[in-house]
Amino acid sequence: AEYELFKNFKLRGDLSVASYTGGSNIFSPTYAQDDFSVYGSNLYATLNTNTSDNSNTSLNFRADYDWKQDGHHLYAMGGIGFDRYSNKGESHTYEEFPDNEILTDPGSAARDTYYTYFRTDQGLNSIYSRLSYGYLDRYLAEANFRTDESSKFGPGNKRAYFPALSLGWRMNKEKFMQAASWLNDLKLRLSWGNTGSTNIDNFLYRQFFVRGSNDLWGGKPAIVLDPNLPNRNVQWEKTREYNA
Repeated sequence: AEYELFKNFKLRGDLSVASYTGGSNIFSPTYAQDDFSVYGSNLYATLNTNTSDNSNTSLNFRADYDWKQDGHHLYAMGGIGFDRYSNKGESHTYEEFPDNEILTDPGSAARDTYYTYFRTDQGLNSIYSRLSYGYLDRYLAEANFRTDESSKFGPGNKRAYFPALSLGWRMNKEKFMQAASWLNDLKLRLSWGNTGSTNIDNFLYRQFFVRGSNDLWGGKPAIVLDPNLPNRNVQWEKTREYNA
C-alpha cells in the first residue's frame, strides 16, 4: 500500500507471507530389506515418515521524498523492516507390520523405533535510509546507512551498522565532451561501503542440552551437553569495499 501524504512525499507499507508444508511416507517391505537372519536379527518391514512446516514473514514501512527543480534532484528515503522465519518438523521410523501390502500405516506397526523433532525461530530487525543528490544529471552523490539486529547472535553482538557513500561524475554531459558524438556515456564513480552477513547456524553463542543414549545410567536416557562448544563472541561478518 502506498499513499502520497503531500506533493513528492509518499508513505509505503508492504507485507509478505510465505508458507511451505512438506512431508513424505516411505514404506520398505520385508523383501526390500537386507537379510541378517544368519546373525540372529529379525527381518521387519519399516515405514519412515517426516513432516515439515516453514514460514517467512516480512513487514516493511518506508517514507520517500523525491524533489526536482531547476536541474536539482534530491531523493530521501527511510524505513524499518521486520523479518521472521520459522521452521519445524518431525520424523518417525516404524517397524514390524502384519503384511507388506495393506496394513502399512503407522497404526499397524508394532513399535516406533525412532523419533525426532526440531523447531527453529529467528528474526531480523532493520532500519535503513538513503539520501541522494544530483545536479543536471551530471554531478551525483549518494549516502546510505542501515543497521540490522539479528537473533542469531548473543547480547552485545546482535546489532551491526553498515554505512556507504558514493560520488559520481557523468563527464559526457560536460561541454568539452559534446564534440565526442561517438561516445554514449562516460561516468566516473567512487564508492566506499560496508556490508554484512549472518550466514551461520542459529544460536551458536548458546550451550544446548540433548538427550543422550539409553545405554547410559542403567538403561534410562540421560541429558547431556551438546558436543558443539558455544562461542559467546560470534557476531556479524563484515566486509568493507572501496570501488572506483
